[in-house]
Amino acid sequence: MGISFAPYNFWILYGACVLLLICLIIAGIKASRLLKAIKVYGPAFANIQKNLTLAQIKTEAMQEKKQEDDAKNKKWKILLPFLLAIKHTYDADDSLKGAKGMAKAAKRVTERSNEQRRVLAQFIKKYQ
Repeated sequence: MGISFAPYNFWILYGACVLLLICLIIAGIKASRLLKAIKVYGPAFANIQKNLTLAQIKTEAMQEKKQEDDAKNKKWKILLPFLLAIKHTYDADDSLKGAKGMAKAAKRVTERSNEQRRVLAQFIKKYQ
């Protein structure tokens, strides 16, 4: 008791072919619109890509400059506490005046620093 479509088989086939043809036409229209959009937005994407590479180059240059600045400032980071110690020694002692007083303050600071290094070295040597 199956349903027989014997007289309508070709009509169903023709209808399926027409439906397939309509779907292919719609897909072709959508594909052509997509290709046009890709052509239109291609230069914009190229511009964005160019800006991205320029930004990467700039960040690399900034990182290199920062490393150079850190290397330059390293000596100031070491020297600044020493200079501040000389200034505080000079300001604390009223007998120190002028350039000779500044030289004496520097001498005192270096002697104190060397003494601290010697004490620290002896401490490390003793407890190792």
